[in-house]
Amino acid sequence: MKIVHLLTSTTGGAAQAAIRSHEALLGANHNSSILSIERRVKGHPNEIVKKLPTSSSTRILSSVTTVFQQKAIQKSSNLVSPISLDLLNWDDPEIQTADVLHLHAFYNLVSVRNFLRKFPHKKKVVTLHDERFFTGGCHYQMNCEQLENGCRRCPQVRIPYHPLVARQRKSVLRIVNGNLDVTFVCPSLWMMQRAMNAFPEFPDSHFVQIYNPIPTNSKVTNQSATRE
Repeated sequence: MKIVHLLTSTTGGAAQAAIRSHEALLGANHNSSILSIERRVKGHPNEIVKKLPTSSSTRILSSVTTVFQQKAIQKSSNLVSPISLDLLNWDDPEIQTADVLHLHAFYNLVSVRNFLRKFPHKKKVVTLHDERFFTGGCHYQMNCEQLENGCRRCPQVRIPYHPLVARQRKSVLRIVNGNLDVTFVCPSLWMMQRAMNAFPEFPDSHFVQIYNPIPTNSKVTNQSATRE
C-alpha cells in the first residue's frame, strides 16, 4: 500500500506530526512519501519530501491571497482563511499511483472540493490539526456557535465577507456528506467531538482519535521508558 502525505510546507506543528508519522510508516516497511510546495526542514535522515514545482507568479499569488485575507477579511489576529488556492499537480506520478492520500496541511495547496472528489477509488485521510477543514474558514471557533447556523454571521470576519464564509461552510458540508471514502484523524478527543458535531450526518466510524506521534528519542519518551 502506498501512502502519500500532502503538506503545504514542512514547517509548523502539523508538518512535524506528518513527518513523524511518515518516518514511523517507513520504519514499519510501508511505502510512504511526502509532497509539499515548500521544503525548509533538514536533518531528517528518513525523510522523503518531494518538493512540487511552483512558478514565481504562483508564489506571488499565494502571498497576495494570504495578505488579502489577513488585512481585508479578518477582523482580528485570529486566523480566518476561507480562500485556499489549489496548487497541487494532480497529475504527479506520486499521486496517480497512491492508494491513500493523507491530507495534513492544505492551505494554498489543495481545495477541499478537489481533494475529496478527485480519484474516487483512492482512500482519503484528513488529520484535523485545527478546525479549518470543517468551518467556513476560521482555524479555531473559540466560543463561537455560528457553525450550527451555517457560519452565516461569522464574528471573526468583516461583515462584507459573511456570505463568503457561509458559502465555504455550506460547500464543505455538502461535499463531505457525499464522500464516504474519507476518514478523519483527530489528535485529541476534543477535536474529534468538534468534528463530529460539525458533520452530524456523517457516520461516527469515520472519526478516529490518534494522538500526534512523539519521536522515540524525545525527552518525554525516555522518561516514560525509565519509569517503566
